[in-house]
Amino acid sequence: ADIILHPSFPEEVIHREKQQLAADSRRLEDSPMDYTFELFREAAFKNHPYGLPRLGIAASIAPITQHHLVRWHAQALQSADMVISAVGDFNTLDFRTSLENYFKRVPSRKTAWQPVPEIKLPDFISENFRTRLKEQTALLFGFEGVSQTHPDYPALKLLETLSTGPGGRFGQRLRSQEKLAYVVLSQFFSFLNGGVFTTYTAVSPENEKKALRLLIEEYKKLKGSPIEKEELQTTQTYLLGLTLRRLESIRSQAHEYAQNEIFGKWTKSLRRHSHVYGYSQ
Repeated sequence: ADIILHPSFPEEVIHREKQQLAADSRRLEDSPMDYTFELFREAAFKNHPYGLPRLGIAASIAPITQHHLVRWHAQALQSADMVISAVGDFNTLDFRTSLENYFKRVPSRKTAWQPVPEIKLPDFISENFRTRLKEQTALLFGFEGVSQTHPDYPALKLLETLSTGPGGRFGQRLRSQEKLAYVVLSQFFSFLNGGVFTTYTAVSPENEKKALRLLIEEYKKLKGSPIEKEELQTTQTYLLGLTLRRLESIRSQAHEYAQNEIFGKWTKSLRRHSHVYGYSQ
């Protein structure tokens, strides 16, 4: 509570964090998958805030001082947007009383933040690429998805599992059948206002166009052909197992509940999604 209520933001720590961010940004360009996703975000979201670099922009980070952080903290810290998530063996009333005592000095005002605009993805093919002296082409492309609270969210998580990895549909086509790529990874990124469904692979430069064509063919199959019952059930079982394993620790559970609260999802949405993962097409 003391750290949250009375942070000091020492100048030497701010300087060290700036250096760390700069180093992380340089390392990002050496990670084919992470860097291609940055390029994808830039192409897909254009001037939307979701398209900004996750590690920040150097020209914006450099001028930040202790004064800026103290002023931001004074504006941002208020109880209306504060979320505390706790999972464990404790007396709920006692624990809540302690929290209320620790954080009773948090201002109760509501900060009028600038609303995040709706996503307007390009209605045409938008490309973004960089040339590197590499032996492989890192390729990532995607399509419009849905927000965290959309009813189709669990269905797209299911499609993510069905299409990704060595045993997924896309991996079987490019890796097992065509021998083009070792890594084929689909990822569904969902935000407060929309989302994107992406697929990443790395292939020899001479095979990049063929790999892209084959992946688009697989996407069209998902759109035009029903998923076989056995394949669907296998994917549901696997996804449910992943979810349960991910939530084995109380830390993960607390994070999940907090995220659901922040995104405005139903408190028991995790249980609902686990049930929906068992639906039929």
